Amino acid sequence: MIEVYKTDLINEQLAQEIKQIIEKEVPNCKISLDLEDSDRIVRVQASPKAIVAVESLLEFMLVQLEPLPA
Repeated sequence: MIEVYKTDLINEQLAQEIKQIIEKEVPNCKISLDLEDSDRIVRVQASPKAIVAVESLLEFMLVQLEPLPA
């Protein structure tokens, strides 16, 4: 399953640190970032259960998420 989110991430270094934390905490999860896109995209490829865990972690880290339509 792939989910795509619009975020409020603007700092590349912070985004990479968040990515590393998520990859450590949620095994078998692939994350890609596109902060150059106007929506500052985060793409998550994982099982539905893992996607919920990623969403929770991002919200815990105060990252605003808005799911984008497929």
